[in-house]
Amino acid sequence: MTLALIAMPLGLAPALAQHDGHEGHGEAKGQPGLFISQGETWFFKISDGQPADARKGRADEKPGSDEIRVSLSGGMMNVLNGSPVPYNYQAFIAKKASDKGNRTSVCTLLPGVTVFESWPGKLPGIRLANFKDAGDGMICA
Repeated sequence: MTLALIAMPLGLAPALAQHDGHEGHGEAKGQPGLFISQGETWFFKISDGQPADARKGRADEKPGSDEIRVSLSGGMMNVLNGSPVPYNYQAFIAKKASDKGNRTSVCTLLPGVTVFESWPGKLPGIRLANFKDAGDGMICA
C-alpha cells in the first residue's frame, strides 16, 4: 500500500559530489538503481534511466537543478525532484543493496515537487531504478 502526498515546490540550489561507495549503501550491488538504507538521504542525477553521480547528504539540503533527493525514515520515503523532467520510476523494498527486493507502487516525480510515499511499518531499505521521462502523464504504479 502506498500513500503519496505532494507538497509545495521548493527553491533549488546546486550541490554535486560522489557517493562514498560503501557496500550495502548507495549504488545497488548486482541490481540496477540506487539503494537507500533506513535513515539515509541521497542525491543523484539520472543517466540512461538509472541513478548516477550519487552522493549522501542531509535531508534539509536542496537538490541541484538536475538532481533528485530521496530520504528514508521509518515507513516514509520523501522525494524531491530538482530536475525539470517529470519521472516515472520503479521502487523495490529490499533488505540490502544486492537484493532484488519486492516491487512497490510509487507516483510520478514532478519537477520541483516533494512527494511522500508511505508504507506501514519500518522499511529495511528501498532501491530506486528504471527512471523514464513521464511526459504529460502522472501515474501511481
